[in-house]
Amino acid sequence: MKKLIVIILCVFCFKAVNAQDKIFKNNEVAVIAEPYEGIAAFYQTVAKQINVVNPAKLPVEKVDFRVFFVVEKDGSFSDFTVEGISFGYAESVISALKQMPKWKPAVYNNENVRSQMVFPVTLIDSKAKK
Repeated sequence: MKKLIVIILCVFCFKAVNAQDKIFKNNEVAVIAEPYEGIAAFYQTVAKQINVVNPAKLPVEKVDFRVFFVVEKDGSFSDFTVEGISFGYAESVISALKQMPKWKPAVYNNENVRSQMVFPVTLIDSKAKK
């Protein structure tokens, strides 16, 4: 009987820990994570920091990818992943994101929670034929 109670308690504790580490999506939270300076200023700052040596020499006419990241409970960023073919430009974007100041974290049930964000990136060859 004692073993059964211990096992039940361990399972309950495991589920409680996992619930605290859940990564919420924007449609699940009461307040979406956002930069203190506003999203428009955030995008402009990151765009200035991305190292695109010569946009006229992109390997294709258009490079389109997304960087997913988690805004932690303290507003810092973690868990960067890339979707799409970035031709190496994702590293520059991630480096720029890591240098950004902390955000206001997402809020769920009056508590700061981890949330996933997406940073879309499109680079267009400035010499591409139209």
